[in-house]
Amino acid sequence: MNRPLRRCLAAVAALASVGCPQQRVAVSRSKQPPSDIFLGRENNCEFASGGPAAPIGYDIPSDFHSDRVGAERDLRNLQCDFDVYSWETFIAMNWPTSKDGGADPARRIGDSANGDNATVWERWKTTTDVFQPNGKMPSAWGSPPELPLSVQQNAVELHAAAQSSAIYDGIRTGDVMFLTKIAKGHEWFETEQPFNTGPLIDQNGEYARFEILMNRPMFEYIVDNDLFSADGQEAFGKRIVFPCGRFKKDSNGVALMANGRPINEAVGAIVVKAAWKVLSTSEQASGRFHMRKALVWTPADSNLLATDPVKPRESSRRVSLTPVLRQVTMGLVGFHVVHKSEDVPQWNWATFEQVDNVPTLGGENEKASYNFYSREHSDMAVNVAPPRPWDPRTPVTNPYARSQIVRVIPISAATKHLNDDYHARLRAVNPRSVWQYYELVSTQWPTRPAVTKRTDAAYCDAPRVRPADPLGGPAPVFLGNATMESYIQGTVPNTSSSCMGCHGNATTTNAKFSDFTYVLERAQRRKP
Repeated sequence: MNRPLRRCLAAVAALASVGCPQQRVAVSRSKQPPSDIFLGRENNCEFASGGPAAPIGYDIPSDFHSDRVGAERDLRNLQCDFDVYSWETFIAMNWPTSKDGGADPARRIGDSANGDNATVWERWKTTTDVFQPNGKMPSAWGSPPELPLSVQQNAVELHAAAQSSAIYDGIRTGDVMFLTKIAKGHEWFETEQPFNTGPLIDQNGEYARFEILMNRPMFEYIVDNDLFSADGQEAFGKRIVFPCGRFKKDSNGVALMANGRPINEAVGAIVVKAAWKVLSTSEQASGRFHMRKALVWTPADSNLLATDPVKPRESSRRVSLTPVLRQVTMGLVGFHVVHKSEDVPQWNWATFEQVDNVPTLGGENEKASYNFYSREHSDMAVNVAPPRPWDPRTPVTNPYARSQIVRVIPISAATKHLNDDYHARLRAVNPRSVWQYYELVSTQWPTRPAVTKRTDAAYCDAPRVRPADPLGGPAPVFLGNATMESYIQGTVPNTSSSCMGCHGNATTTNAKFSDFTYVLERAQRRKP
């Protein structure tokens, strides 16, 4: 059992929490979970102004804000407000970027001829950039990304010099992204299908790829405190408390407002997890995906063809595999955004998906086709990892060796209505906007946030403020993205996906609480 899973299960038993998988569980088609299992409303959200009144904008909200008071400030109404917060964050983070990497105030999201645009978050630092081999200090914020040395060496062999040079130029300018992660199991797999459950393979037979990025406040906290290396983490003598986003407030602690929104003071730490699929020619022409040119790397590793999930290396075919470096067009299919703020110090957890990803359990025939579900092979078990061996160098031709994914917990009626509202706003900017084809699944948030005064020594340190209740009662209890928690969706305590339930047990390389993020475990020890 891997270390994060072992810690997660132990904490689940102690705190009566949920969200960490003990085993893979096949989903029954005979029964859908109750629609209120996650506090989602089955009637539309109600707002004093008739809906979220503030226009879409490029400023990432620094914190959660709700005008509700008294009896109206119940969990279901607050769920609506958190979903608005998530949509405002999604739009601002996917705003067109300027030359300096920030949002371009002169533009609108999706305003180009094809309805797509380069985004703000794609200029952030990836975990590969931050946690370097041998604990090396990462390059400064804003510096161009670099391909790993092993890729550069192999690329010379796999491509003509001129072509390789063009690839590197695209990587360094940000016009081309570099992807490799597909699933846990060995060093380079390092991905976001949690707990070694397996890769995600689409209906074209292509393996999904994943990446994790962080914004500047989080990056600078890691660099300033030498947390990018295992040695630095051991030497760090303080509690790890990432910076909180916050609004400007008056002397009475009331947020200052402008144009219907609280005024940002500091954005705080943000982490993004993104899932991508290789797009076919027809998918590229559909106008339904945010697209990026990408260099996709599959290294030479005999473990790719392992047949034993427990001891993959021992069961690998001992053959010499040829590394594969592909230039492809990728489409965004999954988007987690996690934001730490003053009023939500246990972080706000929002998850979005491309609308064609999967059907909801019981509604498999609603669309002609899906990214990760085949109507033609409805006899397949759903939400079960593809059989080994896994070889992402070439597309999977056997349809029964691909992923067959359904959404187990339906998106609530209220969230669907809110999605429709924001889709209409995006179409108002440009009827061809690709962003109208992304939907909020839900937002997870602490119902008992560990809020303190800014002058408090425990400011934004949730476990210190609430040592007996560090998670603060997550709502909804269960939350999963069909592209990132594909095989652990559901409502089974101690088994099904819950963002806060697992991330409340995240630690550094030396087993120190790492403030609800596992990224610090990627740090390596400095070379002697």
